Amino acid sequence: MEINWLKDFLALKAEGNFRIAAQLRAVSQPAFSRRIQALEAWTGAPLIDRSTQPSQLTNSGKMFLPVAQKIIGLAEAGKLDIQQNIEEDKERMTFATTSSLAQIFLPGWLKNLLPLIVPINLWLKPNLIGSRIISPLSKKTPLFYLSATKTPNTG
Repeated sequence: MEINWLKDFLALKAEGNFRIAAQLRAVSQPAFSRRIQALEAWTGAPLIDRSTQPSQLTNSGKMFLPVAQKIIGLAEAGKLDIQQNIEEDKERMTFATTSSLAQIFLPGWLKNLLPLIVPINLWLKPNLIGSRIISPLSKKTPLFYLSATKTPNTG
């Protein structure tokens, strides 16, 4: 099953005409019809009564309509959430440090530093230093590791 099949189904429900719905969905009418048939094969039941003009939903189609709407709504909401999360991650500054530095040093240091820089999302990862971030040359652990995923625009 594909999301496009569901969108086609909703377009056909709204228009009641295969040709017009296909045009709205920017596909050829034969391809549109095959996608509706594929959706019907997937559900195991005819969803469209093709014997009437305009086309009508069968009882199975009426039962499936809210399901299709919900699936499309959930998919679109999930896509939007992911896109927003990606945008937020692009502007996140990550500090990886030991727990003691995270609790004692960083809060005061950041409080003094933040008025000097543009607003940015900060993400603190305590306890990553000791086990994961080690200087390969000196075999010493740095006090903290900073990773910025976007350079602030200063002009």
